Amino acid sequence: MPNLKQELVYGGGHWLLWEKKDEVIDILQRWLKELELSKTAAAL
Repeated sequence: MPNLKQELVYGGGHWLLWEKKDEVIDILQRWLKELELSKTAAAL
């Protein structure tokens, strides 16, 4: 899968989005920003 990344969130369990929501949001925002930047660079 293109642009697939793996991140590890320590201390999270089965309810990761509930238990560590701020960390998950940060990870997703960084990943989306990287995708946006790579698409912008490819367009140049």
